Amino acid sequence: MIEMKDITGGRELVMVSNRLPVDRVTEADGSTAWRTSPGGLVTAVEPIVQQLGCVWVGWAGSAGEHIDPFDLDSMRLVPVELSQDDIELYYEGFSNGTLWPLYHDVIAQPSYHREWWDRYEQVNRRFAERVAEEASEGAIVWVHDYQLQLVPAMIRKLRPDLTIAFFLHIPFPPSRLFAQLPWRRSIVEGILGADVVGFQQVTDAVAFRMTAERFTRAPALGNTIVLPATAETPSRTVLAQEFPISIDAAAFASIADRPEVRRRAREIREELGNPKTLLFGVDRLDYTKGIRHRLKAFEELLAEGELHAGETVLVQVASPSREKVEAYQQLREEVETTVGRINGEHGSIRHAPLVYLHRGYSREEMVALYLAADVLVVTPLRDGMNLVAKEYVACREDEGGVLLLSEFAGAADELDHALLVNPHDIEGLKAALLRAIHMPREEQRRRMRALRRVVYENDVAHWASRYLGAVGAVAELRDAERNADPETGSLEPIIAPSPFVPRSIEERLRRLATAPSLLVASDFDGTLAPIVGRPQDARILPRARQALEVLRDAPGVSVVLLTGRSLESLNATGLRVDDWIVSGSHGSEFVGSLGDASDSDIAGGSLTEDESQRLNWMSRRLERVLGGEPGLRFERKPFGIAVHTREVPDEEIARELLAAAAELGAAAGFHVREGKQVREFSVRVADKGTMLSRIRDLLPAAPVLFLGDDVTDEDVFSVLRADDLGIKVGAGDTSAVERVADPETAAAVLALLAELRTGVVIGSDGSPQAARS
Repeated sequence: MIEMKDITGGRELVMVSNRLPVDRVTEADGSTAWRTSPGGLVTAVEPIVQQLGCVWVGWAGSAGEHIDPFDLDSMRLVPVELSQDDIELYYEGFSNGTLWPLYHDVIAQPSYHREWWDRYEQVNRRFAERVAEEASEGAIVWVHDYQLQLVPAMIRKLRPDLTIAFFLHIPFPPSRLFAQLPWRRSIVEGILGADVVGFQQVTDAVAFRMTAERFTRAPALGNTIVLPATAETPSRTVLAQEFPISIDAAAFASIADRPEVRRRAREIREELGNPKTLLFGVDRLDYTKGIRHRLKAFEELLAEGELHAGETVLVQVASPSREKVEAYQQLREEVETTVGRINGEHGSIRHAPLVYLHRGYSREEMVALYLAADVLVVTPLRDGMNLVAKEYVACREDEGGVLLLSEFAGAADELDHALLVNPHDIEGLKAALLRAIHMPREEQRRRMRALRRVVYENDVAHWASRYLGAVGAVAELRDAERNADPETGSLEPIIAPSPFVPRSIEERLRRLATAPSLLVASDFDGTLAPIVGRPQDARILPRARQALEVLRDAPGVSVVLLTGRSLESLNATGLRVDDWIVSGSHGSEFVGSLGDASDSDIAGGSLTEDESQRLNWMSRRLERVLGGEPGLRFERKPFGIAVHTREVPDEEIARELLAAAAELGAAAGFHVREGKQVREFSVRVADKGTMLSRIRDLLPAAPVLFLGDDVTDEDVFSVLRADDLGIKVGAGDTSAVERVADPETAAAVLALLAELRTGVVIGSDGSPQAARS
């Protein structure tokens, strides 16, 4: 379990959202009590709040009622009073009549009313003032969602000592749509009051950075927006980046494992007549969720005879939402009319093909429905994330079931092994439904296994550690700046693009650059240094060397070199690795500073007498059998022998010599490792991947960038995690997620990362330049 207090540095956490995370309930004896509500935000942040505790500022849910602050579990709840006019103008009006449709691609037409805006501004100020009163010195304030976009700037003006985070749970619209908003600049400036702004998707973060630059003239450089100094405030930066939200996967799996929940899943199917296929949809009743499109596709499949009542049942849960808003009233009427028509035309006394439930359910009942469902149908027209898709996957320990997912849901970025569909394409949606219904069990397992891996690797703890880690790093920086000598000042990290790096890699580097801690690792030959005929002539590219030195000196960064060369051979290239962590001979040698662990502990100690004798025997054997071949070279390493064919003039002969050497090594019981124009025989089983895992276990938790070109580097690519970035240099099969053509481009990657992290620009000749301004 990640310790959140370590991430936040022990600072008080103040949560701010439109609603408090509680509902008032009436007990059997007539008394009232507060209970945690089942909303999406509460579900997502519950594990964080349990660890940290927090002050939570928000509306309690009733109009015109004054409620004093009170405690519940680990939370101090601070209600903000809203009148009936506030609810109608600020919440139902500007928040859900203007912002919600605008931010969801204008699926419904937004309304722009000045009285709505005036009340939105007033209520946001009320929230900000309450936060300013409640937050302790130096606290972290985390503001949530579109209803409170003015709050960050208002808090900053009232309490500049606070570190402010803002997270937008819904999509951010393209700049051309956002431009419709008459108060667009005020909204952008309000959000820019935060130190860290989080979004669900890359596209949302990009759209906001472009919008901020367009309407405030603040340059968006990489993931950072640079706000110029004014007469009242110094220059500062705002990190605007995607942090896809997730769920507590283990908690859902635990519920799904309960005997009573599994029994309830069986009961659900029995109550429905044990259909052959159970389709399940669960959404708030909202026009963005694609419920009408889903029902239209289902109705047409019934009409065409592709589906039959009794064999296939669609259970649609549509929880009540914003029932006083006219667009939602109209949607409910349309949906319920459609439900009646489908059941009337295609159902029978025994079988209704569509079961429609307009109510909310407990988490346990939802999990039972997930377990009962053969297919989960998630078809939003636009959605920030959609955690329902992740909940379904987390519950399916049996690796059964099919997730049919709209490509317009934020979750589609991560859950790409789902059946992805465009819900606007009704024929495509129908085809996907049939594909899901008839999907073979083995394909279900393959897809679900991949989906579960993603959900578990990127759970809510992972999301919180990334997001709050970025916020905590800003808080540490602000503390350092407040304590610094005012005459010396401090250098803000300025980020600039590089023309040499593929866009997909550039986007991932921007995320890595903002991590509080970072591990940068690389192979040597073919990665930092071009391959040459004689290994002793290899030299690191100047740009790569300078980039690694800049990164080495950057706070929170560790530089690791993982090479197949022996340390002696590496030194012969003239490379200076002061303060680097270096592993040689494919993980058999090590030098560097890793706390109390000694070099021999990490690398596994020196040769035993038996190992030494075996190496000597193998050396004589190779010399005897292959020693006379022109261009063939043997290299003795601390724990093995390498056979090099780089200088063998004929490629076919070189391949034959390597094959012969490999046969000799395998017959003698040596561990044989393949590389480019080399075979290595070792008395110990060691590899770069195992060594990297040992190294990162001894360092602070951090994502890894690794670049490598050889077959032996696949051992590293195979142990990289979800937040890591593996880059293959050159051609060849690989499990790395990205690829660059050559060492020169690899050097450009490292130079860009150094610039993103420190602001230092490194020229193509390796010369460092001043930070961009």
